[in-house]
Amino acid sequence: VAPASGGEGGDGDGGNMALFDPLLRSKGFVWLAGEDGVAYFWSQAGKRLDLKEMGRWWDSVPREQWPQAHLASILEDFEGKGGDRRQEIVFIGANLDEGAICEALDGCLAG
Repeated sequence: VAPASGGEGGDGDGGNMALFDPLLRSKGFVWLAGEDGVAYFWSQAGKRLDLKEMGRWWDSVPREQWPQAHLASILEDFEGKGGDRRQEIVFIGANLDEGAICEALDGCLAG
C-alpha cells in the first residue's frame, strides 16, 4: 500500500453482537466499495473502531511512481482484477469462533 497522510476516525457503537464479545483487538487494512484507490487502516480495541485512510493501493498508482527497489514485493500482493486491493484484518481474543466471524464478515462484502 502506498502511504498517505491524514484520515478520519470514528467512535460508533455497531451493536452488541455476542459473536464479537471475546474480541479484544483487531487491526489491518481494508478495501471499501466505491473507494478503489484508497486503502483504509482498521484499528479496533474494545468498543472503539477507527477507520482511517492509510494510503493508496499500488494498483491505483501509476507504475512509473512505484519505488523500483520494492517492485517485486509490491507485485507479490497482486491477484486478479483487484490488483493489490484486499481485506487483511487480524483478530485477537480468547475462544474466537473463526468460522462464524469469517461468515459474518463475508456477509458484508460488496457483490
